[in-house]
Amino acid sequence: MSIIKGSWNNEATLPIKCPECRHITHELISKLQNAKSCFCAGCGKNIIITGDGLASLEALKKTIEGFKQ
Repeated sequence: MSIIKGSWNNEATLPIKCPECRHITHELISKLQNAKSCFCAGCGKNIIITGDGLASLEALKKTIEGFKQ
C-alpha cells in the first residue's frame, strides 16, 4: 500500500490523520509545502504540521525535486 497518491507532481497527496477525530484527509503535497496545515474533512479542525511531520514533509519535498530534474 502506497502512502503517497498521485503522480510525482502537483497532484500527489499525503494522508493526514486528524488528532481530534482520527479521520484521514488526503491533502496535496504542494499545498502542505506552502501552508504547513490543512483542514480535517471529518470535523473541520485545522491540522498544523509541526515537528517530525514538518521535517518529513521537507525531506519529501527534496526527494520530489530530485525526481523532477
